[in-house]
Amino acid sequence: MGMVRQDDVDPVAGKLQRGRPTDAPIGSGDDSDLVHGSFPLVVWCISQLLDDSPGRSVGARPLLLGLAAIDLVDGASDERRFVGQKAITGAALRLFLKNGYDETTLDDIAAEADIARRTFFGYFKSKEEILHAAIDTGFIAALRTAFVRVDRDERPFDAVRRKLAQLVSRFESKESIAIERLIRSTGALWARKQVIFLRLERNLFDSLRDVWADEDENALRLVAMVGIAVMRLGMDTWWNDRGQRSLAAHVREAFATLKSVL
Repeated sequence: MGMVRQDDVDPVAGKLQRGRPTDAPIGSGDDSDLVHGSFPLVVWCISQLLDDSPGRSVGARPLLLGLAAIDLVDGASDERRFVGQKAITGAALRLFLKNGYDETTLDDIAAEADIARRTFFGYFKSKEEILHAAIDTGFIAALRTAFVRVDRDERPFDAVRRKLAQLVSRFESKESIAIERLIRSTGALWARKQVIFLRLERNLFDSLRDVWADEDENALRLVAMVGIAVMRLGMDTWWNDRGQRSLAAHVREAFATLKSVL
């Protein structure tokens, strides 16, 4: 096999270009073929990690290091895709917070992540989808199954109050305050977030109905609506507090406030 040239290798897809473009995301293709598998990607990653030339972006170096390591392991396509998604998301968040959401282009994100623009679309369809990936920490999926083992003798509202306070910490991360500021400063993103709350209401209602099937559906729907509304209030006070206390503490306090006025 001849020497691998940098311009022959797609840094994320991990394949030799062979004079033709590729739209393949990380993990696609047959990794059993040495030419199309790990070796070119590892060589490229190492060469880029060692490149300290002036003006060279270091934003994608965690991606390069991660890919170089895991691409040596057979059957690691899921891990490669995860690393690629995290690297692109991280690059996008840096630019969103530095330059603004509307001012950041897909070309900017691709450049920051050190990938081709066409490779970007193997992971995300839009900037908004990247932001949703950053926000989604598994809360929606966890909410859908949170009540499976709940005692049916427990009142639905009491179960919601307890479970939401437990699960809401999934929204917290080291970037969560900055992301929330970004969302609140961008009208389209703020409107989209309100739609997400409606989805949460529906998911919570479905979860409650699965456990308390004999309860009146309107009552369960009301519990779901009130529960998500209280959680939103807790998220607002957490934002105003700039995360000085945990989000769970704010949600528990919001439920206590509701109880005090009933």
